[in-house]
Amino acid sequence: MHIQIFDRDTARLKAILSAVSKAAGRITTSITVEGISDNQTLVQAGIFSCPTICIDGKVFAAGYVPSETEAARWFSRLGITSTGPHAYACICGQCMPRFLP
Repeated sequence: MHIQIFDRDTARLKAILSAVSKAAGRITTSITVEGISDNQTLVQAGIFSCPTICIDGKVFAAGYVPSETEAARWFSRLGITSTGPHAYACICGQCMPRFLP
């Protein structure tokens, strides 16, 4: 899985990189997280709203700074399991989908 974070503001980019990396560190799939702030690359990628977060080429967030919790929800939505403390019997709704009988 490849995550790209596009943003012209390097301080904000570092904060988003940190949040997404923390959320990615708790899952079982190998992930690469890349921060891109080069204007030419942003234009070539067709990025008009900053920040923009793409996972495997698909836009997951644009125009706002996502939280670590929201990033964890993206992974859950993609069906990627968590290795965190809530991995097996979680009912918090953030670690994995809640299944009811």
